Amino acid sequence: MMSGYNTRNRKDTVTFADLIELFDEKLKKIATKEDINELKEIIENQKKKIDKQQSEIESLQTKVRHLENDNESLEQYGRRTCLRLIGIPPPENGNETGEDCLKKVQDLIQELAVDIPSSCVDRAHRIGKPFKRRDGSTAQTIIVKFTTWRHKTLLYRKRNNEICKNKKLQMYLDLTKKRNGILKDAREKVKNFSNVDFVFANVNCQLCLKFKDSDKSHYFNDLDDLDVILDHE
Repeated sequence: MMSGYNTRNRKDTVTFADLIELFDEKLKKIATKEDINELKEIIENQKKKIDKQQSEIESLQTKVRHLENDNESLEQYGRRTCLRLIGIPPPENGNETGEDCLKKVQDLIQELAVDIPSSCVDRAHRIGKPFKRRDGSTAQTIIVKFTTWRHKTLLYRKRNNEICKNKKLQMYLDLTKKRNGILKDAREKVKNFSNVDFVFANVNCQLCLKFKDSDKSHYFNDLDDLDVILDHE
């Protein structure tokens, strides 16, 4: 018997039966080996589920990336016959119809002596707001849509013509917003690579990288593709 034993919070005597009961209660709260093994099994199963879900997420992210690239490529394909021109001044009074704009483009084509029939220039109109160029002149972009890729390319190849330089006329491919952003980021990225000659968009609107010691162009769709090219050179 353990009569006469006093607990901290009780004034009365604790019997042996009381201690046994207290011990049983405490023992119930202690995890057994079986409980621990069961918990380990649950944790392992949860880890496997998480790993599987993570793998599925990564797979879905890859599919989304491919779908986004396909969608962007489709949008870019629809722009393949368009050019953007900067340097044909907008009218001071702001009154310019689509036909007026088209006539100015056709006059430029004639001045550059490019063999493009007027029927092959589908339409031309200004986009965006007027802006100030570095020389202080006001400009507003004109987008020109041709009926064929070939005729668009004929004019684009005249972009470094002496007449264009004198007129301070600039010609750009009509890249999608996403592709144009990737091109700008890529140009910034390769500044740290001394072996890179330049990054550009070719006449097919494909993003390309050229190394200094090679005439070969390397194509990329995004910055991840660009990293792969840079890492393997």
